Amino acid sequence: MLPLCCADSTASRPPHDPVPIVTQYATPDLIGAVVYEGHDPGDDPAWRDSGATTRTLYSRWSRHLSGIAALRMALLHRDGQAPTLFELLAGARRHQAYVEDADGRIGLNFTLFADYMRISHALPADVHSEITMDDVVDLLDSGHMVMASVSKENDLRPKRDPGKIEEHLLLAIGHQAGYIHFRNPAGPTKRTREAVLPISRFAAHLGGQGLSLDLPGSPRPYTPPPLDPKLQRGKPQNAQELAARMRERIEDGRWASDQLYTKSQLAGLFDVAQETVKTALAILRHEGLVETRSKIGTRPKIANRSWNPADDMSRSAYITHTLRARITEGAYPAGETLPSQLELTREFEVTRSVIQYALEPLKSDGLITRSPSNNRFVVTAGTRPKMGNRSWNPADDMSRSAYIAHTLRARITEGTYPAGETLPSQVELAREFKVVRSVIQYALEPLKSNGLITRSPSNNRFVVTAVKSEESAR
Repeated sequence: MLPLCCADSTASRPPHDPVPIVTQYATPDLIGAVVYEGHDPGDDPAWRDSGATTRTLYSRWSRHLSGIAALRMALLHRDGQAPTLFELLAGARRHQAYVEDADGRIGLNFTLFADYMRISHALPADVHSEITMDDVVDLLDSGHMVMASVSKENDLRPKRDPGKIEEHLLLAIGHQAGYIHFRNPAGPTKRTREAVLPISRFAAHLGGQGLSLDLPGSPRPYTPPPLDPKLQRGKPQNAQELAARMRERIEDGRWASDQLYTKSQLAGLFDVAQETVKTALAILRHEGLVETRSKIGTRPKIANRSWNPADDMSRSAYITHTLRARITEGAYPAGETLPSQLELTREFEVTRSVIQYALEPLKSDGLITRSPSNNRFVVTAGTRPKMGNRSWNPADDMSRSAYIAHTLRARITEGTYPAGETLPSQVELAREFKVVRSVIQYALEPLKSNGLITRSPSNNRFVVTAVKSEESAR
């Protein structure tokens, strides 16, 4: 049965009530730390309550769930029950409602999100690409709820990095005596989550876009997801049938691109032998549907993503490069604790030994140091240690790998390493500069990119290819 506020047919209706408060983060008391202090959402001990299958999945998506949280509040108000946040997210993603640009920014496609609400939840929704405050008031007075975008950074909208602003949606639930009643999925306090503002103040933050929800539409009770196919159709009889079942899961979104499965997990899920799983995965890999990494697992493959980001860069070097960039760009400021090795293994989907190897150059360059209190790595102010008993005296803004690359480039352009000569081995260079081998590997990257050196196919050693002036090499 519809709530009385939705069944009322008067021209001007009171705010919808009750509307449960649903936040886009699992623990409301941690919102302030995540939104305003930069804490990782994945550190939330209650992340499983969101319906996320992994901590990494929760950490990646929880910042983008304001619309999903608003939808869940509307469904709970209308039906008394609703899917979890991440069940709703999975449905929205199957409808292509979330888009990601080349810079990794995630946004919500309002039109496809409205389609998802209409088709999957019998919730009529209309898109308003240019919504005014008068429109919001009229919609609320006619019994609608309004998902309204907030454009300005303030106490209603979470802070974002410059250049990475994404829509944040509030759920307006009613208008009464010149005040707007609304729910804020990312409010750091109860007062900001269940809020009331004068029309003039709410209008000052209105972003110009919105979605109106027609709550008086017929309620549709939530139906739990269907039983696993293996319980309905019996276990697959061969590898081809297992591959077909896996293909179905990939196509309908039940096996999401963020989910990793080992062979033993897949064998248990489908009640088959691991040999059958191995053959089925080989079929899917041949079709380009999945990718597998030894000791890590298998996941659905998506375009422009790979476990090996650059053909000429090792996985550990790539992770070192990524973490170094985050430190130098201020994503990990001085004094802040680096994510744990376990968290980094989940993010980069590698073994812990790869993470340990990737951290070595950062330690050598003095960018991180181990805290004696909790054994975690802490970002330093960027000071750099001496190399053994001698100073390497690089420029203040130059990392150790950059200094080594600069030194080797100078030797090549000055003729110390003439064209055609084999460069000292990485082991020899590591001894000379008193660094770990990964620092040498990282230092050689710009020389390869500039065409100063190339790898010899005969002995896998680097050979000087040409003598360029230092200016042209740069």
